[in-house]
Amino acid sequence: MDERLIQVSGTILNNLETNVKKTSEKVNNDWQIITNLLGLITIFLGYDWLDGKIHRHVIFCQDQVQEQKDWRIRVGDHLYYDQYRLEEKRRYMLVNLMERKKVPKYEIARLLRISPERVGKILLEIHKYQTETGKKIPQFE
Repeated sequence: MDERLIQVSGTILNNLETNVKKTSEKVNNDWQIITNLLGLITIFLGYDWLDGKIHRHVIFCQDQVQEQKDWRIRVGDHLYYDQYRLEEKRRYMLVNLMERKKVPKYEIARLLRISPERVGKILLEIHKYQTETGKKIPQFE
C-alpha cells in the first residue's frame, strides 16, 4: 500500500465509523454509510477520485488446486469428474506414448506440467494395469 492509499482509506474508515456511531432511531444516515463503503471499495480496486484514473490494479492469483475447485463448483460435480477422468485418461496416454518414444521423465513432467514423481506413479500404474489385465493402454489415433 502506498501513502496516498493509506491516507484515503483511513479517512474513509474514520467517516464510516463516525456515521455508524451517529445512527439511531432519529438519525437515518444509511446513504452516508453506503457511500463510505462504496468509496472504500473503489479505492481498494484502484480508482482515485482526485483525478478519475485507475492507479492500482487488482491482481487475482490462484494456484492449480484453487482453479480446479472453482471450476468444479461452476460446472457441477458430474461434469467436472467426467472432464477430469477424460483429462486423466489423455494424460496417461501421453505419458505412455512419450515413454515409448524414450522421452526422459523430467521432460515428460515439464511438457505435461506435472511433477516427475507423478510421471513415475503414472508409469507404475500403467505397468500394473497392463500386467494385471493383459490389455494395453489406448493409443492416440
